[in-house]
Amino acid sequence: MSVSGRAGWQDAGVVNLRSALRRWWPERGGAGHDAPHRRREVPRPGLVRVRGVSMEPTLHDGDLLLVLWGARPRVGGLVVCELPRDDDGVARPLSVKRLTGTDPADATRWWVERDNPTVGVDSWLVGSLEATALRAAVLTRLPKLTRLPMRPGGGSR
Repeated sequence: MSVSGRAGWQDAGVVNLRSALRRWWPERGGAGHDAPHRRREVPRPGLVRVRGVSMEPTLHDGDLLLVLWGARPRVGGLVVCELPRDDDGVARPLSVKRLTGTDPADATRWWVERDNPTVGVDSWLVGSLEATALRAAVLTRLPKLTRLPMRPGGGSR
């Protein structure tokens, strides 16, 4: 399942951002366990739009997700990740996948899976991913906003 755009942060109004950030913010400053050789960036919130059906029934095409770019991944949670190039060498778009754990053969690499077993690409097809391929942690799916009906006079109720 690919994502489109990295929209700038706008007030979602439906999420307690403080508690969401507290859950995902690194406990200590500096480098995290996944990249001890480089300085860890400060996680920043963002929005991504889901494209595709590989994460159904959890996520659907067009869903809007609140993510935290640069956050430490959580096993069992959803992540925005960069999958390896395809067989023709073409780069794949950023994808949303479920982080299932570290690779049993190499504890420095991560295993990601899709929720829809019949559609999409995951670690069963491309192998485990480097820690740097995990770009963001998904905090929540934002509800779809519907338009309010217009009154005959032109104003909304």
